[in-house]
Amino acid sequence: MTKIALILSYNQQLNNHRAAKVQDRKRMKMNRFLRIAAGFIFILLSFTGILIPIVPWVFLFTGLLLLSPEFPLLDRVKRKLKAHFPKFQRIEDRIRQYCRQCI
Repeated sequence: MTKIALILSYNQQLNNHRAAKVQDRKRMKMNRFLRIAAGFIFILLSFTGILIPIVPWVFLFTGLLLLSPEFPLLDRVKRKLKAHFPKFQRIEDRIRQYCRQCI
């Protein structure tokens, strides 16, 4: 190969790498948005669960689990709930296990 062909090949590889990085960033932003939206939806479901005869704390804890990596205040609330009620640790493990199976 000539020098020009090698340079063009290198530039093409570099552009492909940059494009992949941009796609990864977009995917990460979309995943973050979906996680935050789902967390707020679960928290809203827990508030409506007080009015409707369903188990609201499951939705509340699922929402806290989804939102805690993004919001430090909610992470502290989740840790305090787990310290006060050890049952929440088992619930968190079950939710994480179920989410890993879904993904």
